[in-house]
Amino acid sequence: MSKTQTAAAPANLSNVPAPVFSTKSAYLWGNLITFLLGSAALLGIQLPASPDQISGELVKLIEGGSLYAVITMVVVNIVVPVFNFVRKGGKVNLLDLLGSASFWIAFGSLVVSIVVSVWGIDIPADTPQSVVGAVFGRDFAMLAFIVVANIINPIVRYFKDKRNQQAALAAVTAG
Repeated sequence: MSKTQTAAAPANLSNVPAPVFSTKSAYLWGNLITFLLGSAALLGIQLPASPDQISGELVKLIEGGSLYAVITMVVVNIVVPVFNFVRKGGKVNLLDLLGSASFWIAFGSLVVSIVVSVWGIDIPADTPQSVVGAVFGRDFAMLAFIVVANIINPIVRYFKDKRNQQAALAAVTAG
């Protein structure tokens, strides 16, 4: 086989997910917007709807490509509430934010969406809620189980499958 030719991957190695990062990933943008809006709501900014609802609608509008609708949605649902919060002299308390289970669930969901989007590691979507629930409930045995089963296991499997795929490709190209 010449250096310009490439070997096809054996069929049994297709279980290694390819990185799927895209700036157009609705999953990633939805989690990012929800995290930011949820944090704003926890700081005391009164949003006209839940962060999940605003995020879902905003992602749909972005995907639809309607710039005017996106701008209108952002002004009505984000800019105006922030302006009203500042105008009323709202105080920001970061300790309350960092002590909130909702903040950590949203942050964990954002991290999981980044890991899934960038590396393609399949971490279950409900992992952040489970981890935060175990921490706040002081159930450390459950926390250890969740971390091993839902975080460490998928990461180890990803790298093991990737190593096996590279070894098999090397064997195919050498043979």
